[in-house]
Amino acid sequence: SLAPSCRFMCSSEDRVWFGGLWDPRVIQASRTIIPGEPLQCATSNAFKVLLPDACTGLAYQDGTTVGFCKRSIYLVTGDGPNNQGQGLWSSPRALTKNLGCINYLSILETSEGILFQSERGIYLIPRGFGAPVFVGAGVQETVKAYPTCLGAAVHSGASILAIIGLT
Repeated sequence: SLAPSCRFMCSSEDRVWFGGLWDPRVIQASRTIIPGEPLQCATSNAFKVLLPDACTGLAYQDGTTVGFCKRSIYLVTGDGPNNQGQGLWSSPRALTKNLGCINYLSILETSEGILFQSERGIYLIPRGFGAPVFVGAGVQETVKAYPTCLGAAVHSGASILAIIGLT
């Protein structure tokens, strides 16, 4: 099957994850990517994970898919199904239930962890998936004045968040 209609996606080592689907609580993985072949998806529920809330963004780091919601963050691990649909993902495990991502365009995977914009500012989920840490003090006033992030990037050679096109 073709990839599902989605608002955002992320890639893992061997799959592409889709979010912002018709049911906003569902995230879906592609079949295993085979080099030289087009991306393949399946409609089977084995390739889908149901989050407790609507997904607002996705990231992947350290063998774990991160499903962001507006006020919570969930982790999904495991190898998932093979291309025949046999196998499972873990059930979504809550990393936090009092902080989430409000804008998928703000999500940035870095060597230090995953940066994202919450209702409270810019946070970092450190490697190893410890509790999210507030790291946005230096840009807090800018984020308040221009709350819509249009993208994020790491400046070459530095481990800083560059918020691009705040409006």
